[in-house]
Amino acid sequence: MLSTDLSTFWVVLAGAQSVFWLVLAVWCWKAVRYSMQAAEFVQQQNKRSVGLRRLAEVEATLTELLDSYNALLTSHKKLRARIGMRAGREKRHNANAGDVVPSDEAGRAAYKAELRADAKSKGLLR
Repeated sequence: MLSTDLSTFWVVLAGAQSVFWLVLAVWCWKAVRYSMQAAEFVQQQNKRSVGLRRLAEVEATLTELLDSYNALLTSHKKLRARIGMRAGREKRHNANAGDVVPSDEAGRAAYKAELRADAKSKGLLR
């Protein structure tokens, strides 16, 4: 009886060990699979993060360029208005003056006298 119990004990022990090692192997396989999935997830998140960071940089640059473009349009509009006003003043001055005002003192005095005579003849001066 002792020898049969001993052999049965070894069979049961071997069976228990094989079940234990099988469970341990399955658990290790799941742990390895989980760690690989975690590594893959981290890599995907890093790629996505880099992509989002790059997208944010592009968006910031685009916003800056749009602001610069709008400022340039505003400046150009103001410059066009200033040039238009300058051209209008020159036109009015040339239309009123007719000729260029002389640069010397005697010429200016004669030019003023001529303008006064024209204004008196039109009834603008007394």
